[in-house]
Amino acid sequence: MPDKYRDEDNQRLENLFSQLLQKNYVREDEWTLFRCLRPQRIEKKLSVLQFRTRFITLALEAVHGGHNQSACLRSAEAFGVQNISIIEGEEKFEPNRGVTQNADKWLTLRRFDDTPSAVKSLRKNGYRIWATNLSDQAISIEKMSLDRPAALFFGNEKDGCSGDLLRQADGHFMIPMRGFVQSFNVSVAAAVTLHELTKRAQREAPEKYFLNEKEKRSLFRKWLLQSSRPVRRMLRAQRESNAQNDR
Repeated sequence: MPDKYRDEDNQRLENLFSQLLQKNYVREDEWTLFRCLRPQRIEKKLSVLQFRTRFITLALEAVHGGHNQSACLRSAEAFGVQNISIIEGEEKFEPNRGVTQNADKWLTLRRFDDTPSAVKSLRKNGYRIWATNLSDQAISIEKMSLDRPAALFFGNEKDGCSGDLLRQADGHFMIPMRGFVQSFNVSVAAAVTLHELTKRAQREAPEKYFLNEKEKRSLFRKWLLQSSRPVRRMLRAQRESNAQNDR
């Protein structure tokens, strides 16, 4: 890289670090890690962070197939949904990195042993539980209430959401369709639903939708520390050094 551009990048990095230090997004002793990154990457993280939400969250109940699992995560990340709840079924939850394009790297994934524990945890955090279901009780995604945070449960393609979940849910929802086929692939259904509800929630509940400053600071630090191989190598060296000093 020509010296001119290197100097410009260094100046941008210093300016960014100073701004983020004032906002408590970074600490003084993190400059060494910070300067391992290009300013463009840091600016991209800050831009993405402004649109992150936990108001809408995705929950996957026994969703099978690495491709489906990966595509759901990729859609969630693309629409700014940060938290994903995972309940494993007969198959392990092992998303295909080639499909996720590392989307899962930027998400907060929480695994649960069973559906009741996932529902209990989400309710405790203020979520209304919504389950996909093609039934007379299901309402269109266009009519779902967004006066509270919404946890959107999707089941696997063979069985859908479990009976246990359908009984515990606060409501059932469906995607209106006009063709002969009355169901989508689970990853497509998740993408369509997230597109519709994140767009509506930003419009209907803007003061609740986006992360607060404390959440942004915490998430930015997490992203910063996992951003690149040089940063990870440096962190590993620091941990090893600290371990030796403790002996």
